[in-house]
Amino acid sequence: MNTKSCVIIPYYKSGHLVLDVLRKIPSIIDFVYIVDDNSPIPIPDCSFSEFDFEVIIVKHETNKGVGGAMKTGFRKALENEEIRYFYKVDSDDQMDLSQIFKLQDHLISETCDFVKGNRLYDITVIKRMPFVRRFGNLALSFITKMCTGYWGVQDPTNGYFGISREALMQLDLDRLHDSYFFETSLLGELFLNDSVISSVKMPPIYKNEVSNMNVFLIPFEFLPKLIAIFFRRVYYKYFLFDLNIGSIYLFLSVLLFVFGSSFGFYHYYKNLNLGLTTPAGTVIIFALAILISFNLFLSWLDFDTKNYPRKNP
Repeated sequence: MNTKSCVIIPYYKSGHLVLDVLRKIPSIIDFVYIVDDNSPIPIPDCSFSEFDFEVIIVKHETNKGVGGAMKTGFRKALENEEIRYFYKVDSDDQMDLSQIFKLQDHLISETCDFVKGNRLYDITVIKRMPFVRRFGNLALSFITKMCTGYWGVQDPTNGYFGISREALMQLDLDRLHDSYFFETSLLGELFLNDSVISSVKMPPIYKNEVSNMNVFLIPFEFLPKLIAIFFRRVYYKYFLFDLNIGSIYLFLSVLLFVFGSSFGFYHYYKNLNLGLTTPAGTVIIFALAILISFNLFLSWLDFDTKNYPRKNP
């Protein structure tokens, strides 16, 4: 069985750090694709012949973002039909490349289609993370789980991952985002393909590099896109591809919430304008509809957390 593998490195302003990354790439890697995303700091001169793997450099004429660079790398690597496993590695030397052995073990065992790193597995490791990153990762991880449907995946925002050729070829790369939202949009597309995801515990590495991501702009950029992924997956999985008990829970929950809210506010403002007290029966109907709606939503949430893609035993 052919098990050739490649690493794809989106490069932007990393300078000499990308050379440190290349020197740490393990022996199981056969090809390395470096995508120069129109970086103002060029890739340092180096004799790539010193490495045991083949280095292919692809250059962008304009800056497309980390996602755009990865999509270019995926397309270029897929041209080589010998490559079966694809790994994303950042160019800033923040990733322990020895973990690629573990990532590949998961993919070769065919227990998953996609495997990613998990930095949030130990309290001592979490404490080592910068506070802003720690808080942002935990909050964004929970929201990402709910929106993508992968409730069993720890640290879903981690950009260190591997994917099999079969899973990659099922993806519509044009639907993946070009920005830092790339990894999250990738999870959303994988869920719609019923791809199974596994996690590998690995410690984070932080150096003195300057991040190109503006932490304070992340909520404004990510939340609207996460909401879009959520509604798309709910529509596809609960109403287009299938109808199940979760579909009933969610439909009735939304229906009762809309009815209860409309009914309650209509009668409240009507009686307010007439100077009348809202009857107890009206209040009970409003409260009952909202309570049942909330209960049904919790039932749907419980169903949803137990029904993400998994391999059959």
